[in-house]
Amino acid sequence: MMSNENRPTSAAARSSTAVKIVRAAALALVLVPLSAIAAESSTVTCGFDTPSGPATSCTSSDLSGAGITSGNNDALYEFGVTGGVPSYELELTFDKVNGPFSIAITDAPVNQSNFTGEGGTFNSNFPNYRCVPIAGGNGLDGGCVQFELADGANPAAPPPDASSTTWDNTGTNGYTVVFDWAAPTDGAFPDAPGGRIRVLRATSESDGIYNLDITIPGSYTTCGPLDNCPDPGIGGFGKSFSTTDFTIAQAPLPEPTSIALVTTGLVGLLYRRRSRKDRSHS
Repeated sequence: MMSNENRPTSAAARSSTAVKIVRAAALALVLVPLSAIAAESSTVTCGFDTPSGPATSCTSSDLSGAGITSGNNDALYEFGVTGGVPSYELELTFDKVNGPFSIAITDAPVNQSNFTGEGGTFNSNFPNYRCVPIAGGNGLDGGCVQFELADGANPAAPPPDASSTTWDNTGTNGYTVVFDWAAPTDGAFPDAPGGRIRVLRATSESDGIYNLDITIPGSYTTCGPLDNCPDPGIGGFGKSFSTTDFTIAQAPLPEPTSIALVTTGLVGLLYRRRSRKDRSHS
């Protein structure tokens, strides 16, 4: 598997903003059927700025998308919005913002064949991975989502990368991206065993191949802010953009031979420890 840009913590993966608290309360009054999830793309554009800069805001290409900013370094991108409640969302937070910029995110509907069919974008680096249908469905016929990022001021350009005038990626600084969705995918696409749900990133527009796993270890949850439980979510961390696409995928089960080797190793370790203990008492 390719290298990642993980930050060694899961706490940063889930922020508790007032916006999420208000929306969680509203969910008691609004039920969003999975059949209502939009199959068309929406583009949501949100601004970012320094803490002392003007308050930032978001715009959407249609009523199926929405966005909310908080603290000028954090934006919540909402998609498949029905009755004011999103079907899935992406929260993007920068550790340090150096100056004003904006990022547009489009939720492109895709299915498994886009990733593993002929010329699929999982094939090279993530063989046998399955896209998780966060928009509902089974993934084979649709329901998976590719989040495509662009410069909010120039949608034909890639998103602004780290610089002295945009955002900082020195030291431990970077960005955290958190995905939450209402579709109950955990039954058909479980995280167990071993953290199988992953946040993948593609960095090249020329081939669209997914080449980075940016998952924050331990960040997967089945009780997020959208629909309480089940309501899966997961976070990722990065220190660069270039051209960027994100998607949520499930890694294949460990091969039986690997499990057997691990089991054999554990049995051997326990045997050696037992033998050592017996000799010490003889």
